[in-house]
Amino acid sequence: MSINLNSVYNLKAVLKETGIKPDVLRAWERRYGLPMPQRTPGGHRLYSEHDIQVIKWLIARQKDGLSISRAVEMWKERLAAGHDPLTVAQQGASQTVLPVYPLNSLPLQLTGIDELRAHWLSACLNFSEAAADQALNQAFALYPVEFVCTELLQRGMVEIGAMWYENRASVQQEHFASALA
Repeated sequence: MSINLNSVYNLKAVLKETGIKPDVLRAWERRYGLPMPQRTPGGHRLYSEHDIQVIKWLIARQKDGLSISRAVEMWKERLAAGHDPLTVAQQGASQTVLPVYPLNSLPLQLTGIDELRAHWLSACLNFSEAAADQALNQAFALYPVEFVCTELLQRGMVEIGAMWYENRASVQQEHFASALA
């Protein structure tokens, strides 16, 4: 058995670096195959810097509101499409990523439907379900349901579809928005 010389971190070091609990990490390895640490001849796990970055990426997607199974699915979809999820430049320089307001901090001046739609789109492009829900909830508080459905959701989906067509949004971003809509 050969050990990758880049795999130098033991479990304790990975837990300290990522803040993940050991049982959670072992469950991810078992259920989803991510990360895939090397094993010493004695059976101990050895992680690479890449493994640590994968864990941090998955944790970040969970903080964005995704379930771990959806985050892993997104990771695998990006790899299958030939993109390294850890490298923004490889995701396409023209991919649109917009700022997202933190939860419960949507500016009060965002009361126009166009502004709320822009915020909802931004949240979707950044995989932030919580921020997208916040924009949608504010829209529903201000406008009739039919108006929000046509002016925010329908027009928003048209916009993100056009962004995907123009290669300014990934298929994952479009699917994320579709699932939320």
